[in-house]
Amino acid sequence: MRNFIYILFFLPVFTFAQEEKTHLQQGNAHYAKGEFVEAENNYKKALEINPEYEKAEFNLGDALYQQKKYADASEQYNRVISSTDNDDLKASSYHNLGNAMAESEKYEEAVEAYKNSLRINPSDQDTRQNLSMTTKMLQQQQQEKEQEKDENKDSKEDKKDDSKK
Repeated sequence: MRNFIYILFFLPVFTFAQEEKTHLQQGNAHYAKGEFVEAENNYKKALEINPEYEKAEFNLGDALYQQKKYADASEQYNRVISSTDNDDLKASSYHNLGNAMAESEKYEEAVEAYKNSLRINPSDQDTRQNLSMTTKMLQQQQQEKEQEKDENKDSKEDKKDDSKK
């Protein structure tokens, strides 16, 4: 009789765990086919069942990234970073956050995300390569801003000279 009570008690928990995994697997299948909206929807369903399901959180970020929803993907990766104790997942989330920031041309934030990933996993060559490439893009962006600033300054000085004549 006691075993029967335990079964009745744990059956709903087991059912929900199976259901969240089913949604994750369906999401993964859609993702593999390039059906990113469907994947997103399945990951969200898994998270409705278990809001702390880290795999679904991370994969949802990937599905959003593939849809070029970089701000939403960044937000999702930040959720994983702040909630997980799993170093591999945290390093991967920082890496992907860096990718989303770089795609948004937020190179400073991207560089910082890649550095955070490398602090956790210093041997990740992909992250190291992305950091190098993004650092160059940041330097180029800063040079362009400086040139634009100089051109604006020159333009203002030309206007002052014209008004004196």
